[in-house]
Amino acid sequence: MAELDEMLTNRALAKLADPAEYAELTEGSQDARVQAARDRVAEIKADYDETVSAVQRPQDQPTAFAEVEPGKLDDLKRAEKELAELETPSELHSLAWTPA
Repeated sequence: MAELDEMLTNRALAKLADPAEYAELTEGSQDARVQAARDRVAEIKADYDETVSAVQRPQDQPTAFAEVEPGKLDDLKRAEKELAELETPSELHSLAWTPA
């Protein structure tokens, strides 16, 4: 049984490694939800970068940044996770499943 698992895994990985095959699987991932998620990630990154730049000015307090940074990073992590899930072809979601 382990040999069959290994053979199927190798075939699946080889297929996914082929750019043409992967492109075919991801064709539908360019919809509006994916673009909205990409826009959200870019917006959060821009806000974070702006906050970092603002703290570098002498009149701003580094403690203010320390107070808001964790929330900004959490927002970014959530947005990036959502984007990754939306960009992953639905056919591949089952491969990410791990038994409890």
